Amino acid sequence: MITALWHCESGSFATQNLRFYRAKEPLLECKTIGFAKC
Repeated sequence: MITALWHCESGSFATQNLRFYRAKEPLLECKTIGFAKC
């Protein structure tokens, strides 16, 4: 049961990381192109 709980938490952690990086990419593009344009 402990391993199942750990697996579930690690899975949700991975999805949170994916969301974070997906939200971060456009921000990095904005800084590269120019903050005023965004």
